[in-house]
Amino acid sequence: MSGRKHKGKLPPFVPLIRTTLASPAWKQLSYGARSLYIVLRSYLRVDSLNNGKVFRSYRDAAADLGTKSTRSVQRWFRELEHYGFITMMTGGCLGVDGDGIAPHWRITECPTFDANGKHIAATRDFDRWDGTLFDDPEKTESRIPKGYTPYPKGAHIDDPKPSQKPPRCIPKGHIDSAPSMYPKGAHNCLPLPKLPKRAARRARGPRYPRATATQVYAGYSSLPIELRLLALGLPVSSAARPPALGAS
Repeated sequence: MSGRKHKGKLPPFVPLIRTTLASPAWKQLSYGARSLYIVLRSYLRVDSLNNGKVFRSYRDAAADLGTKSTRSVQRWFRELEHYGFITMMTGGCLGVDGDGIAPHWRITECPTFDANGKHIAATRDFDRWDGTLFDDPEKTESRIPKGYTPYPKGAHIDDPKPSQKPPRCIPKGHIDSAPSMYPKGAHNCLPLPKLPKRAARRARGPRYPRATATQVYAGYSSLPIELRLLALGLPVSSAARPPALGAS
């Protein structure tokens, strides 16, 4: 008996109506909006008693879809509302306890109930879509990441303008070059390599003794009389002639 009782019973699932999937408005939806619609449909009760009170915050919906972009989730909400699949019943606001309250939505393909519990048939607003494609009015231009500066198309950042002076820094591509290969006018800020003490001595060459201070020249009067006579071309006596070199 238990086998017959549970025969054909399915586990929890999200129902999708075939006529909804075949509608032209559904075919115009983006894949993100379709996925978001399935998420909202999964929070609707089987008896549709909470239709009109279905809510999902942007962060929770992004977590359900596996994305981190809450802006995309907001755009998909607006897209579903544009094509008539959902209708906002109450907007988002700040609660009395300081916590935010997400907007409440009504799924148009399912019936709903008023405050007195009276049954209201499904409106299916997407069947009355007029053919106007979704154009997000709140879409903003893509923001430039922090630290990047836009340049005009076709301009090169390495080419200076005629009125600008060339930079003094080392041009691009010369950072790994040898010091002798730097272009003229470039400044090498790298320190010179330090040689070991022994190699420095060999590079300097042999050492020579330092020159000592010589005696100050006193002038012509300090020379001996024989040399002064010879310099003047005058005869010098043998007694006054200085001895020759090598003579005993």
